[in-house]
Amino acid sequence: MNIMLFLRSLSELLYEVMSWFIFWPISLWRAIVHPVRTMHQTEAQLQLPDDEQFVETVSPPVFLILALLVAQGISTDVLGVDSIVASQRGLAALVSDNTTLLILHVVVFGLFPALLATRSVRLSGETLTRKNLRPFFFAQCCPATPFALALSLGGTASRHPDTRVQTVGQVLMSLALLYYLVVQTQWFAGRFARSIPRAFGDACLCLVSSFSSLIVAGLLFSI
Repeated sequence: MNIMLFLRSLSELLYEVMSWFIFWPISLWRAIVHPVRTMHQTEAQLQLPDDEQFVETVSPPVFLILALLVAQGISTDVLGVDSIVASQRGLAALVSDNTTLLILHVVVFGLFPALLATRSVRLSGETLTRKNLRPFFFAQCCPATPFALALSLGGTASRHPDTRVQTVGQVLMSLALLYYLVVQTQWFAGRFARSIPRAFGDACLCLVSSFSSLIVAGLLFSI
């Protein structure tokens, strides 16, 4: 009986993983082409019963994690062992393999949707609770995924020995930042009925806070 339960669980896990190969590209396309619409749809999905949520896409947090896994795999293939894994300075000593490196990337890039979701809760006039934060966090994972993917791939390319590849990487990182800033401005303006300048200010404030956190984290992992 235990073996049958194990096999049934294994088959469900296999189907879930295989379905990612189909629905992850679909989710990525929608997040790139219709980012704000995807964010609104994500909020609506969370109002449905659990078994009816995200049946046509990948759950947003999983969507983000898979993107970081893809980016890390490409980076390892192109550049070899990551400098953080190779380093033993500061907190980098805690990152000893690709698994812990992936966890670090998830935490780092998870800051962006977390801080933007927090700002969204504040603007909505609701109390900041786990329940109120969840829909906004899920919604923010949608644009954060192509942003994190492009930023990571651009960072990998910018460290390539070929200067032409470095230029491509820098352009990709610039486009990723521009995409994210535009999407967040549209989100704050539409979702909370704010003027474009104020929405742009909200987006800039959250991005500055996120990048400041990244800088602090970078110092902790290098000192």
